[in-house]
Amino acid sequence: MLLNNLQKTRLFIPANFTMSDIQNFYKEKNVCLTGGTGFLGKLIIQKLLRTTNVKTIYVIIRPKRGLNIQERMERLLENEIFSDVRSNFSKIKALAGDLCKSNLGLSKEDKETLETRAHIVFHCGASVSFISNLRETIFSNVKSTREVLKIAKNCRNLLSFVYVSTAYSNCTEKIIEETFYDPPISPELLINICEELDGEMLERITKGLVAPWPNNYTFSKAVSEKLIYDAKESLPIGLFRPSIITSTVEEPIEGWTDNLNGPNGLIFSINVGLLRIIHCDSSVKLDFVPADMVVNAILCMAWEVNQRWIDTDVHEPLIMNFSGAKSEIYVSLSKLRKSTTIKNGIGYPMCFLVYNKIIFYILNILLHIIPNYIIDKIAVLLNKTPRVVKLHLKITRACNALFYFMCNEFEIKSSNVMILWNKLNKSDQELFNFDVERINGKDYFKSLSKGLKAYFGKENSSDIKQQREKLHTVKSTYYGIIGSILILSLYVLIILF
Repeated sequence: MLLNNLQKTRLFIPANFTMSDIQNFYKEKNVCLTGGTGFLGKLIIQKLLRTTNVKTIYVIIRPKRGLNIQERMERLLENEIFSDVRSNFSKIKALAGDLCKSNLGLSKEDKETLETRAHIVFHCGASVSFISNLRETIFSNVKSTREVLKIAKNCRNLLSFVYVSTAYSNCTEKIIEETFYDPPISPELLINICEELDGEMLERITKGLVAPWPNNYTFSKAVSEKLIYDAKESLPIGLFRPSIITSTVEEPIEGWTDNLNGPNGLIFSINVGLLRIIHCDSSVKLDFVPADMVVNAILCMAWEVNQRWIDTDVHEPLIMNFSGAKSEIYVSLSKLRKSTTIKNGIGYPMCFLVYNKIIFYILNILLHIIPNYIIDKIAVLLNKTPRVVKLHLKITRACNALFYFMCNEFEIKSSNVMILWNKLNKSDQELFNFDVERINGKDYFKSLSKGLKAYFGKENSSDIKQQREKLHTVKSTYYGIIGSILILSLYVLIILF
């Protein structure tokens, strides 16, 4: 069981089921969602359709890669997580827009539709890349937040607005409280800088502007939170900060994910033998939260934001840090690396965690650069496309972007999450579970690994016997190659010195 002491259900609404407080809140309501084509966005749509009687979900979508918004929506809804809610697809309305443009790039008619009909707004749209350029990141994460808020302030029937940020928006602090932090720069000034300066000049000032934040993403989120705080008097508003979002723990499918971001990419790269050494502090614990629990907490938070707006005259934004620190999946990097293999890997899964920079560089040459070039040369001789060196360069960039978080541990305070959890009735705690203490860590990591295999490793259970036989052969060959390289390197060092 992935969840301790909790019976697994599909959580459909029976005909005779008494509505919970959360379901009553969403009944016949119109929801506006940004980021609907992203990982969290898909799960929010699916959860609303499956567990609530929501009236309409307006999803703002940008035409992309030659596909119009209807084609993108149709492709999105082909995902297997929507197989049980196809009868409710008529509740989804796609609106053509672009988060980086004024008024979100919406037509006059679509903007008017939102302003007259939207009851609840979830702003999940963002650029989550750690390596995107500053202009793209600020437009996607700061300017978009400003534009969504402009529309929300004109929504005549607005009940709740929830902005999804990150627990690491203030990662310059070791202890992250559920409070507002002053940003390093005014949002308007930052937007103006990115609008006025050319790309070359922006590139030159980025490092100095962003420091001490480790990347453009966390910096942009810190700045965008100022916009949320400033809207506190005019909007019922909430700021949701999840830690590291990983695969689902239970619903709609155990271990489901659609990306290789963050730890998913690390685990997968280790499993297929592409990542053999990581520059990090192996004792640092990673703060994981399953995506379905994140979604449940977001949906419940919208209800709580509305309750607070009604019940109190003092309008402060509700801030919730969603952390997995009290769960069994709060683990160190050394434990995370222990995962299973995947068919069609290019090497035997093994990974060293090294903090010393000099030792890392030496082992990186011996375990990555030399073997990768050998594998690509062999591929050329066999008339196959050499791809390992190119793949590893991408992985290296990803690891470099994550280095700060693999060498620093944070204490993320999350008392507001528990206050909300204890406020829910039993029906809501079952329908919208986000109690991380119920997670069975051992089973969850098995499920996560299984999901990565299923969605990215092209593996199924019938392959297991064949995979094990192949693994023994690959293991012997791989250790032989690595051993030969190490012996040769040692021999060269002896001769030279």
